[in-house]
Amino acid sequence: MNNLKKIKVLTISTLLLFSGVFFSEAQDYAVKNWNKDKDEVFKLAKEQGKFILLFAGRESCGNCQHTSDVFNDPERPLKQIIDDNYICWYSNTPSSRVYEENAREYIDQILALRPSALPLLSVINPHEPGKNVAILWGKQDVETLKKMLSAYTVSNETIRSENNVTISGNVLYITNRTKNEQIYVFTLSGQHVASFDKKEYHTAFNASHFPKGILVIHSSTGWSVKIINQ
Repeated sequence: MNNLKKIKVLTISTLLLFSGVFFSEAQDYAVKNWNKDKDEVFKLAKEQGKFILLFAGRESCGNCQHTSDVFNDPERPLKQIIDDNYICWYSNTPSSRVYEENAREYIDQILALRPSALPLLSVINPHEPGKNVAILWGKQDVETLKKMLSAYTVSNETIRSENNVTISGNVLYITNRTKNEQIYVFTLSGQHVASFDKKEYHTAFNASHFPKGILVIHSSTGWSVKIINQ
């Protein structure tokens, strides 16, 4: 009888142990698996023409776990937006006073705004290191995150497919079916870089003074193209 009780106790304990393991895996804090190597993050972002999404938080933070779940929920659109447009960077941040040195310059900028809670979220342009393009903090819902992330989608896109726009050897080449149009060049943040009069179907412009990174080429006839100046 005593042996039977021991078996029952052992069986229950074993089940509880395994259920605990499975529960832990099901609740995996996915954001913690993002890249933690700053140099590699910036290298990949430049090579792939993407922004960097910095997530500064900790595993024991409820707000961080909630936001991580929102990011990785397959039923929501955020995961695809992130995969297409961002290189993800995770920085372990136990508190507002304790955080990893490699993310200090970005976290300090957020802390200057006196954020009320973790996580700290930042969008970074890899070609403009040292500053945050966009910032959020605390528990976030899917709509707020989607609004921020969608504002910095960087995949090359052409509104009219007949426009062929490239930058090579410090020269901007534009080929399309329009002869007379005004061409405007902007950074992704909206800073005006240059303007040109395009008078031929195929035209080349000096781009030696263009900043590196994502540029928006806009025409007075209505088309726009995002390109990467490497």
